[in-house]
Amino acid sequence: MIEEIPNAAVEGPKIMVYCEYIGISTGFIFIMILLFVSGGQTNTTDIITSPAGPLLQILNLATDSRAGAVCLLMFPLMCLVFAGTACLTTSSRMIFAFARDGGLPASRTWWKTHPTLQVPLNALYLNALVVVVFGCIYLGSTVAFNAILSATVVALGISYGIPIAVNLVCLRRKLPERSFTLPAWLGWTVNIIYWFGLYCGYYHIFRVSSGSPSGRFIDELLYCCFCRSHNNISCPVANRRQKEL
Repeated sequence: MIEEIPNAAVEGPKIMVYCEYIGISTGFIFIMILLFVSGGQTNTTDIITSPAGPLLQILNLATDSRAGAVCLLMFPLMCLVFAGTACLTTSSRMIFAFARDGGLPASRTWWKTHPTLQVPLNALYLNALVVVVFGCIYLGSTVAFNAILSATVVALGISYGIPIAVNLVCLRRKLPERSFTLPAWLGWTVNIIYWFGLYCGYYHIFRVSSGSPSGRFIDELLYCCFCRSHNNISCPVANRRQKEL
C-alpha cells in the first residue's frame, strides 16, 4: 500500500522505521508490566496450564478480580481486531501487486480493482479463502497447524535473506538511486551479519541430536551411504538394511 501514499520513496521507509520504534517501545513496556505483576516463578505453572490462557491468568492474578481481568483483556482483543483488519488489507494488496506483475496463476483475475469500492476485491476474497483453509486445518489438527506456522516463520526469514543474498552477489551495485542509503561498509556489515545469524539460527533449529531416534537414523543413513559409495569398506549396518529390504 506504500505506492498509494504521496512521495512513497521517502515516506515509506519512514513509516516502516517508525512502526518498529513504536512496536519495540510499547511491546517492551507491556511485557515488563506483565512479568512484574505475574508473581514470578511461584505462579509459572498456573499461568502456563491455565485453560483461559496465560494473558487472562496474569491479569486475574494482578487484579484479583475476574471482571477486572476480562475488562483489561478487551484492550488487547480490540488491538487484535484492528491488527487483523490491517493484516487482511496488507496481504490482499500484496496479492494484488504480485498478480499485477504476473506472478500468480490467473493473475488477470486477482489484480482487478472494484470500480465502486476501489479495492482489489478478488484478491481480498482469495486472501479470505486462504484464511478459512488454515482455520479448517486448525480445527482438524492443531499439530499440523502449528507445524505450518513454524514453517512460515522459517520461510519468512529466508524470504528476507533472498534479496539480501542477491544484493551481496551483485556487490551491492544493482540498487537504484534512493533517498536513504547506508555507507558501503555499514551496508556490507549488516547484510553479512543477517545471513550469518540466519545460518546459525536455522542450523540449530533443524539440528537433530545424535541420541534421539531421528538422530540415530540420520547418522546411520549417512554412514550407509558413505559405505555403499566405497565398495571396499565393510558396512554391517548397510548389509543388514539391505537384507531387511
